[in-house]
Amino acid sequence: MPHAPRDRSRILELLDDWHRAGWLGPLEPVLARWLAERDPDIAPELLFLAAITVHLEGLGHTGLDVPAFFAQPLYYLDWPAQAGEALEEFLAQTGSGPETWQAALIRGGRMLAQHHDCSPPISSQRGPETPLVWDGRRLYLRRHFRDEWEIARQLQSRASTTVAYFSEGSATLLTRLFGPASSSSAGDGQRLACALAAERGFTLITGGPGSGKTYTIARLLVLLMQAAPRRVALAAPTGKAALRMDTALRQSVDDFVRRGDDDLADLLRQVPPAQTLHRLLGARPGTRRLRHDAHRPLNFDLLVVDEASMIQHDLMAALLRATPARSQLILLGDPDQLASVEAGAVLAEICRGRAVYSPATAEDLKRRWGITLATDSLRDDASALEEAVVRLGSSYRFDGPIAKLATAIRSGDAERVIGLLAASATVGDSALGWIDPRAGAGRANFLELAERAWRSTQTRLEPVPSGETEHAAWVRELLEAADTFRILCALREGPWGVAGINARMTAQLRPPGYSGDWYPGRPVLVRRNDPIAGVYNGDLGLVLPDTQGRLQVYFSRGPQLAPLRLHPRRLGDATSAYALTVHKAQGSEFQRVLLILPPEDSPVLSRELLYTAVTRARREFIAVTPLETLGRILGRHGRRMSGLATRLFPEVSGH
Repeated sequence: MPHAPRDRSRILELLDDWHRAGWLGPLEPVLARWLAERDPDIAPELLFLAAITVHLEGLGHTGLDVPAFFAQPLYYLDWPAQAGEALEEFLAQTGSGPETWQAALIRGGRMLAQHHDCSPPISSQRGPETPLVWDGRRLYLRRHFRDEWEIARQLQSRASTTVAYFSEGSATLLTRLFGPASSSSAGDGQRLACALAAERGFTLITGGPGSGKTYTIARLLVLLMQAAPRRVALAAPTGKAALRMDTALRQSVDDFVRRGDDDLADLLRQVPPAQTLHRLLGARPGTRRLRHDAHRPLNFDLLVVDEASMIQHDLMAALLRATPARSQLILLGDPDQLASVEAGAVLAEICRGRAVYSPATAEDLKRRWGITLATDSLRDDASALEEAVVRLGSSYRFDGPIAKLATAIRSGDAERVIGLLAASATVGDSALGWIDPRAGAGRANFLELAERAWRSTQTRLEPVPSGETEHAAWVRELLEAADTFRILCALREGPWGVAGINARMTAQLRPPGYSGDWYPGRPVLVRRNDPIAGVYNGDLGLVLPDTQGRLQVYFSRGPQLAPLRLHPRRLGDATSAYALTVHKAQGSEFQRVLLILPPEDSPVLSRELLYTAVTRARREFIAVTPLETLGRILGRHGRRMSGLATRLFPEVSGH
C-alpha cells in the first residue's frame, strides 16, 4: 500500500490480525466486515476508522477526533509497544496524512451520515439511520452522536429556563442560612450557588473534597422547600455515593437542631433518602432499558444528583430525557476526578466553559439577593450555561497533609508531590506514607501492612452474638470497621492489580475450615444492578454469620436504616473487595487508603486517577510506587475525545 489503504480485503485482514494479537476486541473487525458487506463501495479508510472508533469507545471516548488522533495515535490507544510499532508501520505504508482519511469521510457512503452544523438542532429529527456519523472533525457511532446532541440541547435549554420561586422571604432566609454577605467570606461561593440555583432550571455545583457541596445542597433544599412544596429526589451513580449523600444531609438536620433551627430541620426531614440513578430511572436487570424515559418521565419538581463525574455519556442522556423540562436539575461533582468507566466525561466538558456572568445577571443577584460579583467575572457574551456553573473553592473539612498533596496533584506540581511523599516519616507515623515496591522488602512491607489492616476486622468476628439486638449492633460495628481501610489499585489484572492483591488477601485472611468463596469477614463488591434484591453495581458488603451461624452478606444502609441482609446465592455477580480499582472507589471515602501503582507504565495512569485515589482518604494515605513514576503520571491527563464541549459552548470553542 504505497499511497493509501485502497484494498478493503487487506484492511479487514489487518483488523483480524490485530484482534488475534489481542490489540483489538472482537467487535472491531466484526463491525468492519458488516459495513463492507452492506456497502460494497465503502472506502477502505472508513472501515479502518470505524474499527478504531469502536475500540476507542471501550477506552472512554465518545467519538474519533481525526486530527487529534493522527497527531498522537499512541496517546489514545491502550496498546503495548509492539502494537504501536505495527500501527506506525501501517500508517507509514499508506503514505497518507489526516487529510486523506478525512477525504474518505467527506466522500461518505451509505453507512455514513454527514452533519456539520455546530449548533444543537432545533427539531429532534435524527437524520438517516446510518451506523456512523461524521461532523466534519469527529467520527461517531450514531448512538453517541445522538446522545451528545441530546445532552447539549437539554443542558442549554434547562440553563436558559427560569423558575418563579423567589420571594422576599427567600433573601431573608438566605441571610439566615449563611449570615450577611461579604466580599471576603469563603461561604459566598455557597451563597451564590444557592441564589443561582433557586431560580434556574439547571445548575452545576463543583468543588473538591470538603468544599461544601453537600452543605450547600442542604441549605438550598431548605431555601426551595420553604418557598413552595416540592417533590424532591436525591440520587448518585452508586449505592455508596447515595448513602454518603443521604448521611451528610441527615447530619445537616442534626446541625440545624443544635442551632435551634427546628423549623429548618423539619423542612430537610421531608427530603426522601438518596438512591442510585439506576434505581431512580427504573433499570431492568439484564437489559439496557429503563422504566422512565421521555414518554414515561420522572415525577419530581427537583432532582439533585451527586458525584456527577461518574455519570457516563449514555446515562446522562437517559437522565435528561427522563427529567421533565419543568423540573429543576442540580448536579454536584468534582471535575478533577476520574471520569466514568464507560464512555464520556460529561462533567468535565460542562466545566470547560468560562466562569463568567452577564451584567444583567450580576444586577439581578445584587438586587434580589444582596450578592456582589467580582468585576472581572462579568462578560457581555456570557451564556446561560456558563452562568449555571458555580465553582466552590475553599475546603472546610479537608485539610492537612492529604489536602496539600491533593492540591499539588491537581495543579500538576510533580516536585511538590514527590517532596510531600518523600518527606513522610515511616509508614503509620503521619498522614502520608510511601513505599518503593522495588526495594528489597518493599513488596513484603506493603502486603504485610494491608494484611494487618484487614486483620483488625477479622479479630472481631468471634464470638457471634446470639441475641437479635446484640447481633444487629455487632453487624453495624463490623461494617463500619471494614469501611475504614481499603487497598486501591490502578489495574484490574496482574500481581499489582485488584485480582492479584485480592487473591493474596484471600489466601492470608480466609479463616481455617473454609475453602470456598464465602467465609466470615470477606468484603464483597457487587458488580451488577439487581433492583429486586436492592443492591447495585458498586455496593460494598461484608460476609458475616447470622444469629443461627448461617453466612449472610450485609450491606450498610446508613444510620437511619437497618443493614440489608442477603444470602450469598442471591448475589449473582460479586467479587472480593479487599482491593478495589480507583474507579470503583469513586463515591466512597475511607479513613485509610493504600494505593498500589505498577512499576511499569500504563496508559490508565493519569493525574485524575492519582487525585481521585488521594481524595478517597480522610486520615491516612500511603502510596506504593517508585517516586519517579509520579512525575510521568502527573504529566498525563485522562483526555477523552468528544464534541460535547463544542456543542455546549460554540461561541468559545476552537472547533
